[in-house]
Amino acid sequence: MSRDADQRIGKLLDAGERERRLVHADTRADAAKLQRLRAKGALVSPHHGLYVRTSAWAALTEPERALWKMRALCARHPGWVFCDVSAALAHGLSVPLREVGTLHVLSSPGSPTRSTGAIVRHATSARGACWKDGVHVTDLAQSVYDCLRRLGFRDGLAVADSGMAAMGLDDWETLADRLIALHHGEPGLRRALGILRHADPRAESGGESIARAAMLELGFELPELQVEVPDPFAPGRDYRVDFLWTLPDGNRVAGELDGREKYVNPQMTKGRSAIEVLAEERLRESRLSAAGVRVMRFSFADVCRLGFFESLLERYGIPRPGRPSRLRSPFREEWRPMELGGWRLRCKRVWPRSRLAREPEGGR
Repeated sequence: MSRDADQRIGKLLDAGERERRLVHADTRADAAKLQRLRAKGALVSPHHGLYVRTSAWAALTEPERALWKMRALCARHPGWVFCDVSAALAHGLSVPLREVGTLHVLSSPGSPTRSTGAIVRHATSARGACWKDGVHVTDLAQSVYDCLRRLGFRDGLAVADSGMAAMGLDDWETLADRLIALHHGEPGLRRALGILRHADPRAESGGESIARAAMLELGFELPELQVEVPDPFAPGRDYRVDFLWTLPDGNRVAGELDGREKYVNPQMTKGRSAIEVLAEERLRESRLSAAGVRVMRFSFADVCRLGFFESLLERYGIPRPGRPSRLRSPFREEWRPMELGGWRLRCKRVWPRSRLAREPEGGR
């Protein structure tokens, strides 16, 4: 009997690892067996009633662990819909790591409404829900909106950048129109739009987005993103830089956000050793210098130290028009006509006051 139970639990855990989720017991006997294995250290229970092998759990990153929990909870509670940062994570957006450990769930009729340390419940209805990576979540636009109205400017900009990229949008106004139509009059809309209008889908990582947000907060001129710089010694070869400024005197400065991942992530090293990657980085930097581009390297930790980051940008001569009040500028609403199918409608559009001042009377 014990051998049968061991085999059954083994198959259950194997299935969980294949499906990238935690497992739960269907019977009291299996629950008792899982608890005994946990007491021996063979299993861990990251969430009440859910288990996984200790070795498998140790190999996961924090975002992966959150997704394993969500997949298990969706299997256990088919009616649950994850939202906010949890949904954004499932959609593959850049979300703050400190947020992923707390799961955000919509409270459906008849379900509990009380939040706990592990689960925050939101008493709102999902205007659109879908399955993404094995998790039942709010749709992409709703997930972006929920994050923008709650997160701070830096984290929110990372979500907005990655959200626009996931939607294939290169114009923030397209997404703004959709959010205004869906959420007009709701608290948090103006906050969301205030972040969204600085979004740029060309940012390739959350770190780059947060660095750009810090530049805005400090009042520095924004760079061009993901610019190709030709190799002066090899026609047809280009080196792409994260940020590029052209200074008033014509000189150029490239900003490069460094991280350990490029030296240790197999997908980025592509079979090369850390020494080989570092040698290629040095060659690349020498070619950029030969092309007349000064390279300014900084880490994510440098960005988080605003005083140091400010000094670094000043030392490289990055123009600084001044601390921008536009990050907190008021918005106002205007009615504009819109055609939808055979209907002619009038909708409200929220415009930044600074944009209205630059445009002719009557808007666009």
